[in-house]
Amino acid sequence: MLLAPLLSVTITMGSTVSSKGFTAGVLGGFGSVPGAIIGGLIVGVIENCATMYIPSVYKDVISYVILFLVILIKPNGILGTARVKMTGKPAVLEARREDE
Repeated sequence: MLLAPLLSVTITMGSTVSSKGFTAGVLGGFGSVPGAIIGGLIVGVIENCATMYIPSVYKDVISYVILFLVILIKPNGILGTARVKMTGKPAVLEARREDE
């Protein structure tokens, strides 16, 4: 109640948190809860350690750099596995005549 006059609710309030959460999910591997937890810890540690070398203003950019590198190097994540599901025979398209 005391902060209501100072802070207003906006649409973009959770965008930073959600982008870091998405990066943690991609890093850990979708479908793996332990992978997402490990990914979140790794993202947090890397972001905070990176502030020793770059200005802290760019701390949020590190999340996007991690996301970009993970998608390039290992798109399945740390604990994610590549799954291919084959369902029967591949569909064959046949041309039909109109006079049949």
